[in-house]
Amino acid sequence: MPSTKKVRVVIDPRQPGRSRVMLAATVRLPDGRAVEATITDLSQYGFRATIAADLGEGAVFRIDLPVGSVPEARVVWIDGDIAGCVFLVPLAADEARLIAEIWDGAIGRSPA
Repeated sequence: MPSTKKVRVVIDPRQPGRSRVMLAATVRLPDGRAVEATITDLSQYGFRATIAADLGEGAVFRIDLPVGSVPEARVVWIDGDIAGCVFLVPLAADEARLIAEIWDGAIGRSPA
C-alpha cells in the first residue's frame, strides 16, 4: 500500500553563493544616522554582519556596499551586535560575486 505521507521540500535561497568575507560597510539608519558594520558573509539574498547599532528584528536600513550599490535590508535575526539580514531586493548575482572577488583580492586569495 502506498504511503500517504506528504513530503515538503524547502529550498533555502540563503545558502547558494554564500561567500565568507570581512568587509567594512556603512549602515544608513532610517533616522539618517550612519553606523559602521562588518559584513562576515554575503550572498545575493542577504548577509551576516556585526553592526554598531541597537537594531531589532524587523528593522529596515540601507547598507553601502563596495560596488556602489546601496540596497535596503531587513534584520531577520539578532544576537548581540551580530545580525542576519535579508536584502529587500536581492543583489544581482554578478554584484555578489564582485564583492566576494574584492574580498578575495584584498587578502590575496584567488576567487572560488
